[in-house]
Amino acid sequence: MFGLFAAMLQNKSFKGSGILRGMCMFPYVSTVIAVAFAWILLFDPFSGSANALLNQMAVTTQALNFFGQRPLAQIMVTVFEIWRCFLLSFLFIPALM
Repeated sequence: MFGLFAAMLQNKSFKGSGILRGMCMFPYVSTVIAVAFAWILLFDPFSGSANALLNQMAVTTQALNFFGQRPLAQIMVTVFEIWRCFLLSFLFIPALM
C-alpha cells in the first residue's frame, strides 16, 4: 500500500522528485545487515536517537526498549520489512502503468 502511494506520487512532476526517488532506492542498494545494525543503533534504549526524540517531545519519560519487549519488537521488525520491501512495489507499479 505504501509502495502504491509512492508510485502514484512518483508519476507527478514536482520539485525534489529526484531526491525522493534516490531515498526510495536506498533500501535496495544497502545491505540488510548494515541497515539492521543502523536500526539497532537508532532505537537503542540507552543512546538511541529515537528515544532521545521521544523524551524531548515529552511522549515518554523513560527509555523504551524497542527490541526487548515482544509487542514492540514485532512492530519494529514488521516496519523494517515493510521499509525494506517497499522498493519492489515502488519500481514495478509505475512500470505496469
